[in-house]
Amino acid sequence: MKLPKRDLPEYEVKLPVSDVDVTYRPYTVKEQKIMMMAAQGGNPKEITNAIRQVIENCTNVNWDILCDADFEYLFTRLISASISNVASAEFSHDCGKEGCPVIHPTAIDLNQVQVIGIEQLKSKYQRRKNYWVIPFDETSGICMKQTLTVETQEETIFNSVVNVYDEDGVYDEFTKEELMDYIDGLLNEDFEKIVEFINTQPYCYSVANAKCAMCGTGIKSELKGILDFFV
Repeated sequence: MKLPKRDLPEYEVKLPVSDVDVTYRPYTVKEQKIMMMAAQGGNPKEITNAIRQVIENCTNVNWDILCDADFEYLFTRLISASISNVASAEFSHDCGKEGCPVIHPTAIDLNQVQVIGIEQLKSKYQRRKNYWVIPFDETSGICMKQTLTVETQEETIFNSVVNVYDEDGVYDEFTKEELMDYIDGLLNEDFEKIVEFINTQPYCYSVANAKCAMCGTGIKSELKGILDFFV
Protein backbone atom coordinates (compact mmCIF):
# COMPACT_ATOMS: atom_id res chain seq x y z
CA MET A 1 0.00 0.00 0.00
CA LYS A 2 1.35 3.43 -0.94
CA LEU A 3 1.85 6.07 1.71
CA PRO A 4 -1.00 8.61 1.80
CA LYS A 5 -0.55 12.25 0.86
CA ARG A 6 -1.38 14.77 3.52
CA ASP A 7 -4.25 17.13 2.85
CA LEU A 8 -3.03 20.69 3.31
CA PRO A 9 -5.26 23.58 4.35
CA GLU A 10 -5.92 26.39 1.90
CA TYR A 11 -6.19 30.10 2.60
CA GLU A 12 -7.14 33.19 0.64
CA VAL A 13 -5.61 36.65 0.60
CA LYS A 14 -6.26 39.80 -1.41
CA LEU A 15 -3.02 41.18 -2.84
CA PRO A 16 -2.69 44.80 -1.70
CA VAL A 17 -1.45 46.38 -4.95
CA SER A 18 -3.11 44.37 -7.73
CA ASP A 19 -6.26 43.84 -5.60
CA VAL A 20 -6.50 40.21 -6.76
CA ASP A 21 -7.64 37.27 -4.62
CA VAL A 22 -5.06 34.47 -4.34
CA THR A 23 -5.43 30.98 -2.87
CA TYR A 24 -2.39 29.52 -1.13
CA ARG A 25 -1.33 26.59 1.03
CA PRO A 26 1.47 26.22 3.61
CA TYR A 27 4.82 25.26 2.20
CA THR A 28 6.16 21.80 2.98
CA VAL A 29 9.56 20.27 3.76
CA LYS A 30 10.22 20.17 0.00
CA GLU A 31 9.81 23.93 -0.35
CA GLN A 32 11.70 24.55 2.89
CA LYS A 33 14.70 22.73 1.40
CA ILE A 34 14.56 24.97 -1.69
CA MET A 35 14.82 28.08 0.49
CA MET A 36 17.50 26.63 2.77
CA MET A 37 19.74 25.83 -0.20
CA ALA A 38 19.36 29.38 -1.52
CA ALA A 39 20.03 30.86 1.91
CA GLN A 40 23.27 28.89 2.22
CA GLY A 41 24.52 30.40 -1.02
CA GLY A 42 23.62 33.92 0.10
CA ASN A 43 23.11 35.17 -3.47
CA PRO A 44 20.18 37.68 -3.55
CA LYS A 45 19.09 36.60 -7.03
CA GLU A 46 19.12 32.90 -6.06
CA ILE A 47 17.15 33.68 -2.89
CA THR A 48 14.55 35.63 -4.88
CA ASN A 49 14.27 32.83 -7.45
CA ALA A 50 13.89 30.25 -4.67
CA ILE A 51 11.06 32.24 -3.07
CA ARG A 52 9.46 32.58 -6.48
CA GLN A 53 9.62 28.80 -6.95
CA VAL A 54 8.00 28.27 -3.55
CA ILE A 55 5.22 30.74 -4.38
CA GLU A 56 4.64 29.01 -7.72
CA ASN A 57 4.34 25.67 -5.90
CA CYS A 58 2.04 26.91 -3.14
CA THR A 59 -0.34 29.35 -4.84
CA ASN A 60 -2.57 29.78 -7.88
CA VAL A 61 -1.08 33.20 -8.60
CA ASN A 62 -0.93 34.67 -12.10
CA TRP A 63 2.56 36.10 -12.53
CA ASP A 64 1.29 38.74 -14.97
CA ILE A 65 -0.20 40.69 -12.06
CA LEU A 66 2.47 40.05 -9.41
CA CYS A 67 4.62 43.09 -8.65
CA ASP A 68 7.37 43.26 -6.02
CA ALA A 69 5.12 44.41 -3.16
CA ASP A 70 2.52 41.70 -3.86
CA PHE A 71 5.33 39.13 -4.12
CA GLU A 72 6.78 40.18 -0.78
CA TYR A 73 3.39 40.37 0.94
CA LEU A 74 2.36 36.93 -0.34
CA PHE A 75 5.63 35.48 0.93
CA THR A 76 4.95 36.80 4.44
CA ARG A 77 1.51 35.15 4.28
CA LEU A 78 3.16 31.85 3.33
CA ILE A 79 5.56 32.06 6.28
CA SER A 80 2.69 32.85 8.63
CA ALA A 81 0.64 29.89 7.38
CA SER A 82 3.58 27.48 7.29
CA ILE A 83 5.42 28.28 10.53
CA SER A 84 4.06 31.18 12.59
CA ASN A 85 3.08 34.81 12.24
CA VAL A 86 5.94 35.57 14.64
CA ALA A 87 9.33 34.99 13.01
CA SER A 88 12.65 34.99 14.82
CA ALA A 89 15.31 37.25 13.34
CA GLU A 90 18.47 39.10 14.24
CA PHE A 91 20.13 42.28 13.07
CA SER A 92 23.39 44.09 13.66
CA HIS A 93 23.80 47.25 15.73
CA ASP A 94 26.83 48.67 17.54
CA CYS A 95 25.85 50.31 20.82
CA GLY A 96 29.31 51.84 21.06
CA LYS A 97 29.90 50.39 24.51
CA GLU A 98 32.54 47.88 25.48
CA GLY A 99 31.22 44.35 25.89
CA CYS A 100 27.96 44.93 24.01
CA PRO A 101 27.15 42.39 21.29
CA VAL A 102 26.86 43.50 17.68
CA ILE A 103 24.16 40.96 16.73
CA HIS A 104 20.80 41.30 18.49
CA PRO A 105 17.94 38.77 18.37
CA THR A 106 14.41 39.98 17.82
CA ALA A 107 11.03 38.85 16.53
CA ILE A 108 8.95 40.06 13.58
CA ASP A 109 5.16 40.00 13.72
CA LEU A 110 4.29 39.23 10.10
CA ASN A 111 0.69 40.33 10.70
CA GLN A 112 2.02 43.87 11.17
CA VAL A 113 3.67 44.04 7.74
CA GLN A 114 2.32 46.98 5.73
CA VAL A 115 2.55 47.87 2.05
CA ILE A 116 3.81 51.43 1.61
CA GLY A 117 3.37 53.62 -1.46
CA ILE A 118 0.09 52.44 -3.02
CA GLU A 119 -1.72 55.77 -2.64
CA GLN A 120 1.28 57.67 -3.97
CA LEU A 121 1.29 55.47 -7.06
CA LYS A 122 -2.42 56.04 -7.66
CA SER A 123 -2.03 59.80 -7.32
CA LYS A 124 0.59 59.99 -10.08
CA TYR A 125 -0.56 57.48 -12.68
CA GLN A 126 -3.79 56.26 -14.24
CA ARG A 127 -4.71 52.66 -13.40
CA ARG A 128 -5.99 50.47 -16.25
CA LYS A 129 -6.70 46.84 -15.26
CA ASN A 130 -3.25 45.42 -14.45
CA TYR A 131 -1.16 48.27 -15.88
CA TRP A 132 -0.56 51.99 -15.44
CA VAL A 133 -0.68 54.77 -18.06
CA ILE A 134 2.27 57.18 -18.02
CA PRO A 135 1.49 60.11 -20.36
CA PHE A 136 4.22 62.09 -22.09
CA ASP A 137 1.80 64.68 -23.48
CA GLU A 138 -1.86 64.83 -24.51
CA THR A 139 -1.48 62.36 -27.38
CA SER A 140 1.37 60.02 -26.47
CA GLY A 141 2.67 57.93 -23.61
CA ILE A 142 3.58 54.47 -22.43
CA CYS A 143 1.65 51.79 -20.52
CA MET A 144 3.59 49.81 -17.91
CA LYS A 145 2.86 47.04 -15.44
CA GLN A 146 4.62 46.41 -12.16
CA THR A 147 6.75 43.45 -13.11
CA LEU A 148 8.63 41.24 -10.69
CA THR A 149 12.25 41.22 -11.83
CA VAL A 150 15.76 40.91 -10.44
CA GLU A 151 17.47 41.84 -13.69
CA THR A 152 19.01 45.03 -15.08
CA GLN A 153 17.12 48.27 -15.61
CA GLU A 154 16.80 47.51 -19.34
CA GLU A 155 15.28 44.11 -18.58
CA THR A 156 12.94 45.67 -16.04
CA ILE A 157 11.73 48.27 -18.54
CA PHE A 158 11.26 45.69 -21.30
CA ASN A 159 9.34 43.31 -19.02
CA SER A 160 7.21 46.14 -17.66
CA VAL A 161 6.09 47.82 -20.88
CA VAL A 162 2.62 46.77 -22.08
CA ASN A 163 2.48 49.11 -25.05
CA VAL A 164 3.41 52.51 -26.44
CA TYR A 165 0.76 54.81 -27.86
CA ASP A 166 0.44 58.07 -29.78
CA GLU A 167 -2.24 59.80 -31.86
CA ASP A 168 -1.65 57.34 -34.72
CA GLY A 169 -2.19 54.13 -32.75
CA VAL A 170 -1.04 51.62 -30.15
CA TYR A 171 2.22 49.68 -30.55
CA ASP A 172 2.56 46.41 -28.64
CA GLU A 173 4.83 44.28 -30.84
CA PHE A 174 8.51 45.09 -30.50
CA THR A 175 11.81 43.47 -29.60
CA LYS A 176 13.92 44.55 -26.66
CA GLU A 177 16.31 46.32 -29.05
CA GLU A 178 13.46 48.19 -30.73
CA LEU A 179 12.05 49.32 -27.40
CA MET A 180 15.45 50.47 -26.16
CA ASP A 181 15.93 52.47 -29.38
CA TYR A 182 12.56 54.10 -28.75
CA ILE A 183 13.49 54.86 -25.12
CA ASP A 184 16.81 56.39 -26.26
CA GLY A 185 14.85 58.80 -28.46
CA LEU A 186 12.68 60.15 -25.63
CA LEU A 187 13.10 63.51 -23.98
CA ASN A 188 14.93 63.31 -20.67
CA GLU A 189 11.79 64.39 -18.78
CA ASP A 190 9.80 61.54 -20.34
CA PHE A 191 12.48 58.97 -19.56
CA GLU A 192 12.58 60.21 -15.95
CA LYS A 193 8.86 59.42 -15.64
CA ILE A 194 9.61 55.80 -16.56
CA VAL A 195 12.53 55.58 -14.13
CA GLU A 196 10.45 57.14 -11.35
CA PHE A 197 7.65 54.63 -11.96
CA ILE A 198 10.11 51.75 -11.57
CA ASN A 199 11.97 53.22 -8.59
CA THR A 200 8.94 54.28 -6.54
CA GLN A 201 7.03 50.99 -6.52
CA PRO A 202 5.13 50.06 -3.35
CA TYR A 203 7.05 47.85 -0.91
CA CYS A 204 6.51 45.82 2.24
CA TYR A 205 7.55 47.53 5.44
CA SER A 206 7.71 46.66 9.10
CA VAL A 207 9.65 47.64 12.22
CA ALA A 208 11.49 45.20 14.49
CA ASN A 209 12.35 46.27 18.03
CA ALA A 210 15.08 44.73 20.16
CA LYS A 211 17.05 45.51 23.31
CA CYS A 212 20.77 45.09 23.87
CA ALA A 213 21.25 42.22 26.29
CA MET A 214 24.25 43.95 27.87
CA CYS A 215 23.38 47.66 28.26
CA GLY A 216 19.62 47.57 27.70
CA THR A 217 19.65 50.11 24.87
CA GLY A 218 16.48 49.99 22.76
CA ILE A 219 17.17 49.24 19.10
CA LYS A 220 14.82 49.71 16.16
CA SER A 221 15.36 48.18 12.74
CA GLU A 222 13.28 48.93 9.63
CA LEU A 223 12.54 46.02 7.31
CA LYS A 224 12.09 46.80 3.62
CA GLY A 225 11.99 44.38 0.72
CA ILE A 226 12.05 40.64 0.24
CA LEU A 227 15.56 39.96 1.60
CA ASP A 228 14.71 41.59 4.94
CA PHE A 229 11.71 39.27 5.28
CA PHE A 230 13.67 36.14 4.29
CA VAL A 231 13.77 34.86 7.87
